[in-house]
Amino acid sequence: SSCFLGAGYSADDASMVQEAFRLADEIQASTQSLRSQILITTLSESILSSIAEYCENNKKPATFLKRRGDFNRVKSAEKSGHIVVGHADFVGGLEFNGVVIVGVDKGRVPSASDTVDSNSRNYASYAAHNRLYVASTRARFALVLTGVASRGPSELLRNASIRGLITGIGSVASVTK
Repeated sequence: SSCFLGAGYSADDASMVQEAFRLADEIQASTQSLRSQILITTLSESILSSIAEYCENNKKPATFLKRRGDFNRVKSAEKSGHIVVGHADFVGGLEFNGVVIVGVDKGRVPSASDTVDSNSRNYASYAAHNRLYVASTRARFALVLTGVASRGPSELLRNASIRGLITGIGSVASVTK
């Protein structure tokens, strides 16, 4: 089967978070899904905090995952009609019709702040690959990666683009799953 992959880049973190919700609504409509079948996720604790703040300030109904494979919170989202939000570390074992991964850009995926030597850079890259893999494979039909334009796309996407696994970074593309 195939899914749709889009990569979009915003002016700053605030507009990136706002765009994630717009994209989630777009995916919901295009896949004819319930809100609870759409996931907004990130590999960054600070972006997750920004998402929570955005939800609170803009009265966006969302159910936040509290731990890995949090089926109870997903069931709660189904009952309340909320979109599901959670850190990439919490989405393993869950599946959604559409996924928006927020903050997939240079310096964040993998994080540049923790990488002092080559061993820590290698580990950060390995951990980011694993988290991005888990988050992206939660999507049944649609996957969108977002970031901040001034940062540019994550280096992790470069190899997939070169090998033809992802085409059209910055636009809608088809990806074989």
